Amino acid sequence: MPIVDVIIPVYNTKLAYVQAAVKSVQDQTVADWRVVLVNDGSAADYTAAFKAWLVDLNEPRVTYIESVNQGMPAARNLGIASSDAPFIAFLDSDDLWYPHKLQVQLDHIQAHPKVALLHASSDLLQGDDSSQVQKREPRPLKVNEQSLLDACVGMLKSNYVAVNTVMIRRSAGADIGFFDPKFRSVEDKEMWCRWLVNERQFHYQAQSLAIYRVHGNNISKNVQRMFDGRVQLVQRMDDLVQSRAPWLRAVWPSVRREMLQHAQLEAAQTHVLIGQYRQALAPALPWRSGWRSDSIKVLLKAMAGSLGLHR
Repeated sequence: MPIVDVIIPVYNTKLAYVQAAVKSVQDQTVADWRVVLVNDGSAADYTAAFKAWLVDLNEPRVTYIESVNQGMPAARNLGIASSDAPFIAFLDSDDLWYPHKLQVQLDHIQAHPKVALLHASSDLLQGDDSSQVQKREPRPLKVNEQSLLDACVGMLKSNYVAVNTVMIRRSAGADIGFFDPKFRSVEDKEMWCRWLVNERQFHYQAQSLAIYRVHGNNISKNVQRMFDGRVQLVQRMDDLVQSRAPWLRAVWPSVRREMLQHAQLEAAQTHVLIGQYRQALAPALPWRSGWRSDSIKVLLKAMAGSLGLHR
């Protein structure tokens, strides 16, 4: 049994990206790992090319699993269920790790038995050019230093628990589960919030351990899907909060409103970012996205773009 299983779900991802992701695991300073590649119902021609590459790769530490398309949460869960290492790390098929990622996290999680989840910062890579990595300052927000509701609001506003930086203790999810397959987006945030509500301990490591690749097919560009996922997350929090202390239930309505406003604002911002100015108008309205300066700014950009005045 390896010390850590690396779960990589794949669905028609550009093969060069998958190869780079696996190579970044092979380059780790820790050798005691297993990669579980879960082919989540990719196209037949893609699957054939994928299998041919695996034969050429000839890496005994890589396990291949094939399933019908069920979505990212189910694919990750299948990888978890098909492995048995005490620690689990997640890597999306288009992202990368720095060589010291596993070593840094294994050193910490093995020394701190109460920690259920480790996360860190990640840098950005635009497209295919590996020389164009944009360094980012580590985010100072630490989940274990925030209240439960602050942490979940922060999760919605900014995904500071980036899935490609996460390592978890397998035993921590034994009774409350891992990813919820009902979620077709933000399934990672749902799991983090559920773990927080169930008092699993998180720890933030203030360094960049991974690289998030930005390209045209990132799921975050699917505005409606992401918005629906955020609303679904708020509804899940409705249920989770009811099982907690009375004071949590008392403050939840105002927090809920803030989460929904931010979901509208983020939808408007993304529409503007990809040039869909008219679609940005409705969610940018202040009574939907909140009476804040960033809401007004995105509304003005949407109006200018709709009138052809945006540069």
